[in-house]
Amino acid sequence: GGGSSDSILVTARLMEFPNSLREQLGVQQIQNGAAFTPDQFRAFLQRAEQSDGVEVLSLPRIITLSGREAQVAISSRQPDGTVTGPIINVTPTLDATRTAVRVDYKFEFSRPANPAP
Repeated sequence: GGGSSDSILVTARLMEFPNSLREQLGVQQIQNGAAFTPDQFRAFLQRAEQSDGVEVLSLPRIITLSGREAQVAISSRQPDGTVTGPIINVTPTLDATRTAVRVDYKFEFSRPANPAP
C-alpha cells in the first residue's frame, strides 16, 4: 500500500561511550538533529563500535507505520519500585519517493531519585 499504511522497521542502538570521544565521533551532530545519508550513518556507527571504550548496551527493534509514533523503552525496576532506563519515542516517515525515511525522535532517561553513592 501507499501513504501512511507503510510499515517501517526501526532498530535502535543504545551505546555508552566516554565523554572524551564525543567530538571525535561527531555525537554533537546527532544531538543537533543533523541529516545523514545511510552511508554517513553506517560510517558513524562503524567508527563508534570500533572505538575503545564504546559499548553497545542494547539493540531493540520495533515495527511501526510511516508517520506513527512508537516507543522503545529499556527499563529496569529498582528495589524501591521505581523504573529507570532510556525511553525513545520515534516517528519514522517515508518520503514521497519511498526511498528515504525521516526519523523524528525524543530521548529521555529516567534515573533513580537517590542514586547510590
